Amino acid sequence: MKKNESPLLIKRYASRRLYNTETSDYVTLDDVAGFINSDYCENMPFSEEYEYDCSTVGRSASDKNPFIIHKKLEKTNKTSLVMTNDITYKSTDHNKYVADNQHWDKPQYTKRSVPHNEVLKNISKSKVFVSTWPYESWGITAMEALGSGVPLILLTDSTGIHCSEAIAADTSHFIKLDIKTTTDKQFNQAVETLSAYSLEKRKSERYRSPWCDNGAAFRSAAQLA
Repeated sequence: MKKNESPLLIKRYASRRLYNTETSDYVTLDDVAGFINSDYCENMPFSEEYEYDCSTVGRSASDKNPFIIHKKLEKTNKTSLVMTNDITYKSTDHNKYVADNQHWDKPQYTKRSVPHNEVLKNISKSKVFVSTWPYESWGITAMEALGSGVPLILLTDSTGIHCSEAIAADTSHFIKLDIKTTTDKQFNQAVETLSAYSLEKRKSERYRSPWCDNGAAFRSAAQLA
């Protein structure tokens, strides 16, 4: 972002509609494409060595449910990584979720309060990144994963829609699974399918997101709230 240049604020309302506060009108996801500085995408780390079969990022709350990846893979020999934080919530349900997920041990790893640069490195060392929350307007960690050459598992509700599918340049870069009906076996199969991507494919396609298009860059940065 240039000096003295404020970020563009795009608000998301309960209806999931996006509102451009600068032009005072509603916009679509396609309208927002290109607002992200291409340098951001191109500076994502890339690793040729893997430490995790899959990883995710999300707050320790039952609605985000980041620990679902540990539960899905605990009966396999696969490694999973949850990057999260432990927060005391006003919600008893959320506090119980935090307490119930303190026990995980390798090969189901948990890292808490990780700096952003370390989050990116860990994502790049994952064969697959899992987005567990379908309702956001923008999946920044999904874009970071794709920018690091890491394909996605997108967990959806019964609609089969996930906000981050619009970020991918190609449908081969993600697999969508229903969060309620997908079995552990199906989840494991999806991890194996995406893990089979070659390093060449990951490296050659990592910057193809339409959201990081220099020609369409209207502003050096955008903030979604």
